[in-house]
Amino acid sequence: MKKISADMQAAIDSLGASKRRPLGKFSPWAWGLEPVRGCNLKCWHCPARLLPDNVYKYMTKEVWTATWKIISELTPYGRVEMAHTGEPTLHPDLLEFVKIARVISPHSQIQVTTNGTQLISRKISYKKLFDAGVNVVYVDMYAPVKQHLKLAKASGYKFYKYYEEEKDAISCWTYHDDPDLKLIALSQIPDNWPSRKLKKGGLGTFLNHIDFEVAQRFGIRPVENAPHRRCSQPMKYVMIANSGDYMMCCMDALYESKVTGNVLQGTKGFMKFWLGKYMQRTRQILRSKRRKNHPLCKRCAICYARCDVLFWKKDMLNYYWNGREYRPMKQLI
Repeated sequence: MKKISADMQAAIDSLGASKRRPLGKFSPWAWGLEPVRGCNLKCWHCPARLLPDNVYKYMTKEVWTATWKIISELTPYGRVEMAHTGEPTLHPDLLEFVKIARVISPHSQIQVTTNGTQLISRKISYKKLFDAGVNVVYVDMYAPVKQHLKLAKASGYKFYKYYEEEKDAISCWTYHDDPDLKLIALSQIPDNWPSRKLKKGGLGTFLNHIDFEVAQRFGIRPVENAPHRRCSQPMKYVMIANSGDYMMCCMDALYESKVTGNVLQGTKGFMKFWLGKYMQRTRQILRSKRRKNHPLCKRCAICYARCDVLFWKKDMLNYYWNGREYRPMKQLI
């Protein structure tokens, strides 16, 4: 990592910095990448439905390489998932890019989350993805379940039906520290979810940016009053747009947060984003269950498992990094 001030380094060291976790407890749990912006489906529950038809923005090799250099330096042992507001398997250079990532960061657990259309059409295969270096292929089954099961069985790789929560299934949401892991997870799409799952808040409105004319038929309505709940997503996950810009969280599908920073600025730029004033203030608000006080979070009702757990200690939010020094944050009353 490029040299930072002594006070910031002391803060990181005090939180258990190590070779595996260079940022100590400040370290992200996982990274989310958007190789493609745009999708070949128009799902009622997804903000990609609002994007222009057949218009795709692809992450460049320069941005991809810069991203993985940061990951390898700051989170060398962790999960990296490809998805967000687009279908990753539509990227023409996806296999080449994965090979690059595997060389730069050999211990990362690489996951492709896909709608499965390119697999069903045979434009890409499980073998090609795994041979390139992917560890997990998480498939939302938009084709008939029988087709997906047949394809997974024929591949010869280990697979399980995520929606049935098989007892011996290997969780794709856990880092396994196994570069040779090759796993297929088949998941039901929201159209086939039981009503009790939908009522639990398993679907978000992406800050109210979905097609509500259709979504309301499934009981999904705009968020008007955010729940009095915490959220640990901005403490756990780093989201990177196809342009290389950082996002506040995975719900920020239209890039509203406007946080500063791009992967092309290297680790120095990442630190200014990850521990900058905007992210630290957001964490303070969420930690104190004040979603309604945040311009974006007040439009979010998603409550992931264990969202109310106090993930970062309060004193981890007492300062922010402005790119030059570690400065005190004003505390919420």
